[in-house]
Amino acid sequence: MAEDTQQDRRTPEVPPYPHAVQSDHDAIVTLVAETRALSRQISEMKNVELKDIRADIKEVKDNVADRVRDLEQEKIDKAEVLKMQQDAEKIHTDHETRIRVNEQFRENFKGKYAILAVLGSAVISVVVSLVILAANKLT
Repeated sequence: MAEDTQQDRRTPEVPPYPHAVQSDHDAIVTLVAETRALSRQISEMKNVELKDIRADIKEVKDNVADRVRDLEQEKIDKAEVLKMQQDAEKIHTDHETRIRVNEQFRENFKGKYAILAVLGSAVISVVVSLVILAANKLT
């Protein structure tokens, strides 16, 4: 009976599959190669000085801090923005007024020109009629 319990605890034997064994072997070979490559990379990284990395990080951090400080100093506040907006609105209103005055002048000039043209042609036709009448009386 003791033998039965020991035999049950043993792993059952798996029949060999040639394809499975070959792919397992390939996987193990690949794993070993990748482990060696990773080990080489880690040993190469040990040569890099941590002081240099820290100095580079500090330099980048200081540059970013300086840029943020400059941006904060150069930023425009709400009062300045509102003043600029009011100035722009005033300029826009002034241009709008000037454009409207020019358009009204042009329209008024066209109307006045039309009236003057009608009056001028009437005067010219009256003068021509008088000249013709005078010429007829003389003859």
